[in-house]
Amino acid sequence: MRPSGFFEWLHEYVLARGIGGIVETVLALLAFGGTLSVLFGSSTIKAAAVVAAIIGILGLLITSTYGRAELRAENALLSELLRRNCEVAFRHMDNSLRINKIHAVNLVKDNGDGHSTITVVATALTDQINVFKIGSGSGWHQPESARRKVKIQVSSIDIDGIGGVRHTCTKHWRPDGKLEILTHLDRPMVPGSTISIVVQLFWPGKNTPLIKKRLPDTFSMKLQVPVEHLICEVILPPGFDAFYEPRVPSRRDFRYSHVRQARDTGHIAFRVDAWEVEPDQRVGILLDLKEPRSSASQVAPPPSVSSP
Repeated sequence: MRPSGFFEWLHEYVLARGIGGIVETVLALLAFGGTLSVLFGSSTIKAAAVVAAIIGILGLLITSTYGRAELRAENALLSELLRRNCEVAFRHMDNSLRINKIHAVNLVKDNGDGHSTITVVATALTDQINVFKIGSGSGWHQPESARRKVKIQVSSIDIDGIGGVRHTCTKHWRPDGKLEILTHLDRPMVPGSTISIVVQLFWPGKNTPLIKKRLPDTFSMKLQVPVEHLICEVILPPGFDAFYEPRVPSRRDFRYSHVRQARDTGHIAFRVDAWEVEPDQRVGILLDLKEPRSSASQVAPPPSVSSP
């Protein structure tokens, strides 16, 4: 519903003059009211000017809120239309891309935040590939207010000072709470060409179930195209440890390895490597935090006994 009357005029005025124009008008109104009150010795005039200024400020807040809501709805519609058109394009792009390697590193913060770095090396099998899609999700359904805090950056890989240039990307939240990221390449890929990109996700509260609620959580990946080598890695904050299980397809001939590493930095890391991953096969790690060991619960070692 569009504002009408005074608020419609104020909305158009803000668009034309900006916030600075409103501030200038309010200050001028207050100064004019103060001058009249001094000349005529009436505090009523000054009070009326203050009331008018307050009404103007309230109107500004209302029209600003309306403008933001309208813009947000329009952006959501454009994002949904873009996603639908890209989905149609992706259905016609089956077997057009081969993932040589994808390496996902999930850095878990002690406050439940997450920083994910996904490195992708892919080769084009057909021409006119100018969009690349990758998805990510968290272990709980986050509200809209939390989703807006997720920051994304996509860039090419920096090798010896060459690369590191950022790509344009758009995001879309699916009904199941998963985040889809569309990377728009500055020029289409040709058959045989290789692209190397890095996707960084700064995700507040992503690991809340694992860190805050101490519930088992899965870190995994599933792609719609074949992957030659997939690596899923999770790094816990210092002082945290976990039980873990690899999550891989149940095929007997499926090739994978897994390892738990204690690093010099105090972090415990878990890693799963998988090879020749087929489309729609999920690979990852299930973690369940161990209870922290307190000094009181630790059993003292028995005293040493020296032989006579």
